[in-house]
Amino acid sequence: MKTFKLPAAIAAIVVLATITWPYVGVAQGEKPKSPPKAEKAKKPPPPPVDPKIRGQFYRICRTYNATDEQKPKLQKLLLAHQKAAENWKKKNESNIKDLRKKLAGLRKQVDERNAEIRKIEATRHAMADEQDKQVLALFSKDKILEAQAVELLRRTVPYWQKLDDKMKAKVLQAARKAAAEAAKAKPEDERKAASEAVKELRAAAEQIVPAKVRQNIEIDSITQSMSSPYRKLDLTDSQKSKIRSLCEKACRERWSVEGERDKLQKKVEELRKKQDWRKSYEAIKETISAKILTSEQREMLKPKPKPKPKSN
Repeated sequence: MKTFKLPAAIAAIVVLATITWPYVGVAQGEKPKSPPKAEKAKKPPPPPVDPKIRGQFYRICRTYNATDEQKPKLQKLLLAHQKAAENWKKKNESNIKDLRKKLAGLRKQVDERNAEIRKIEATRHAMADEQDKQVLALFSKDKILEAQAVELLRRTVPYWQKLDDKMKAKVLQAARKAAAEAAKAKPEDERKAASEAVKELRAAAEQIVPAKVRQNIEIDSITQSMSSPYRKLDLTDSQKSKIRSLCEKACRERWSVEGERDKLQKKVEELRKKQDWRKSYEAIKETISAKILTSEQREMLKPKPKPKPKSN
């Protein structure tokens, strides 16, 4: 079979017509219209959210990034819970109110009973105070003061019994002095006076008892405590010495750390005293007034004289 071939010129005309056909009939200056696009299917609008659950609904949607498929299910679930909560409230609200009213009455009764108990206990405290007065009346003021000094010493310098007789006497004398000062305080100032007595005695003990003595007493005390679980094992002198060496090393490490801490605390306190912000603010004000403001602005800041009162 023979194939029919178009001449080259005719073939070119056919190709040109195919390309230019969409533009045929378009007025000069107008853009050719593109073929219409297929319209996308519009999504149905989301169902309206009930105002009762709106806040909770949107919060959950944001938190968990709910999909369009999950949102109707979530709204249905929240509405069901909302309805159940409303039914529960209708059923139990009056009962809760009655119970709360009864509870308030019980609380009032409890407060009344507690007030009665406090009143009764006050009589016991008064009786104990009266007994203390009668007991103290049996002894002289010197004996009472001595007992107070020893108690203060026992609480403030617990190692004083381990001192030699000379240092023990000096520390006891310092305790007597501190106790005598505290005894002069008024009843309302007794707590503050007791605190000051403790500080005074502690400072005096540090001056009387050398640091090395205090350290050895502490090392011996810790060694005794750490050796206690092994006291039935009949430790040799060498073993006891090794235990004490371990305790001494631990104590010295702790003292070193505490010393650094105390230095830092002291430095912080010194910096706090130097850091007076009020002086800094005043310096800033003076600099602003002297170097930034004009003379007219400085005059405006000067306090105006108060008007003289009118004479009748």
